[in-house]
Amino acid sequence: MEIYEGLQNLGLSKQEAKVYRDLLEGGETSAGKIAERCKIHRRSVYDALEALSGKGLVTGVFKSGVKVFSVTPLDSFKTLLKEKELVLSEILPMLAKRQSKQSQTPRITVYQGKDGLKTIHEDILRENRGYSIYGGSVQAASVLKDYFPFWTKRRVRLGLTIKGIWIDTPEVRSKLAIMPLVEPKFIPKEHFSHVVWWLYADKLVLVLYREEPIAVVIESEDFARTYRNFFKLMWRVARK
Repeated sequence: MEIYEGLQNLGLSKQEAKVYRDLLEGGETSAGKIAERCKIHRRSVYDALEALSGKGLVTGVFKSGVKVFSVTPLDSFKTLLKEKELVLSEILPMLAKRQSKQSQTPRITVYQGKDGLKTIHEDILRENRGYSIYGGSVQAASVLKDYFPFWTKRRVRLGLTIKGIWIDTPEVRSKLAIMPLVEPKFIPKEHFSHVVWWLYADKLVLVLYREEPIAVVIESEDFARTYRNFFKLMWRVARK
């Protein structure tokens, strides 16, 4: 994973990540120099610096009448994450209370792009139960690139096993052979489809792989039960 992408995964905007990386690599400097090096409008640089300062990641001082900026100790990221954890722990009970008031009708959420798939993968780890996959050719590993092995390491630490039915090709088998905690079975390659579905907890995810992937998450006990029963049926007839 590149620094720029990693910084965004930690919650920084694209502009903030560019400015922070420039300061990290170039050292103490002025906003004007940052704008020149990053080829960003100076106003945008100031906005990014203000946001980074608010997060405690950047500090600025005047030297010879010019304000220069530098990054704070890297432990500031840990402090930032701890603050977010505290906020989350405080509001989670309120969120859960409001959620419990909702009706029992299926909740449907549509996600677009790689970031949407990452969001769902994070939820899979949070739920940490009953993860099944049907169809496809392990596209997530190719689409999510560096994120996928990072996610896999965390999945393994949780002991979360993937039980899946994939298209039977040598390439798919070789990919799955090196993936830990995966229990695979296969269906003939003639059944390949760009639409794959995942099932975990009480959530069904329909994924359409194309240049900009789309995922539809249906949170419903009834949907989950129906697809889980279908998966059990297919598991019996699928080949090892």
